[in-house]
Amino acid sequence: YTFVPEICARDVIEAIAESAFKTSDFPVVLSFENHCNPRQQAKIAQYCREYFGDMLLAAPLESHK
Repeated sequence: YTFVPEICARDVIEAIAESAFKTSDFPVVLSFENHCNPRQQAKIAQYCREYFGDMLLAAPLESHK
């Protein structure tokens, strides 16, 4: 059970992408707790790539390889 009402993942990701770096240059770390099937998880990943674009760390930094 959760106290959080249902909300569209796309809307949340879009809102984060629009406001994440307006007040700080520090990284934003997202941790998703979802109860979605693999198809829905893939859709959330697609939204992240779509809205975060170059802001998304998709591979290890050179200094951490």
